[in-house]
Amino acid sequence: MSDDDYIAPIFLTDKAKELNDGFYLKLNELVKQFPKANLKPNEKYIEDISKTNKAAYETMMNNMLLLQNEYFVYKNDIARESQDLLTYINELDSKILKLDTETNKLNTKLNELKSSSYSAEGLFDDTQITRNELLFGNTIFFIVILVGGFIGYKYIKSSLSKASSSAASSSASSASSSAASSATSNATAALAKKI
Repeated sequence: MSDDDYIAPIFLTDKAKELNDGFYLKLNELVKQFPKANLKPNEKYIEDISKTNKAAYETMMNNMLLLQNEYFVYKNDIARESQDLLTYINELDSKILKLDTETNKLNTKLNELKSSSYSAEGLFDDTQITRNELLFGNTIFFIVILVGGFIGYKYIKSSLSKASSSAASSSASSASSSAASSATSNATAALAKKI
C-alpha cells in the first residue's frame, strides 16, 4: 500500500458526516415537496419559480439518486481501504515472522558463541593449570638436582680428604722414597680424573 493510495481515516469519517448531513437535508426537502408535487404538480415552485412543483420534485429525486451514488462510492472506498489495510497488515505479519525467525537464529548463534567463550575460558584455565604443574615439577626437579649435586660434592670432598690423608701418612713413613711420592701423585691424578 503506497502513501499515494492511502485515504486518511479522518477523511472517511468527514465524508460520512458530509453524506449523512446531505442526506437528511435533501430528505427533508423531498418530504416537503412530495405532497406539493402530487397535489399541485403544475404550480410554480416557491424557491425557484422557473420550475414547477413536479420538476422540483424530480430534481430533488435526482439529487437523492446522486447522493445514493456517492454513498456507493464511499462504501467502495471503505471496502478498498479495508482490503488494502488488511493486505498491508498481512505483509507486516509476514515480515515480523521472518524477523522472528532471523532473531531466533541469531540468538542461537549468540548462545553458541557464549558457550564457545566459556570453552575458551575453560581451555585458558586448563592451560594455566598445566603450566603451573610444569613449573612446580621443574622447580622440584631443580631442587633435587641441587641437593644431588651438593651431596655428590660432599662425597667427593670427603673421598679426596681420605685419599690425601692416606697419601700423607704413606709419605711420612717413607719420606725419602721417591716411589711413595709417585704413588701419591698417581692417586691425586686418579682422584682428579674422578672429579
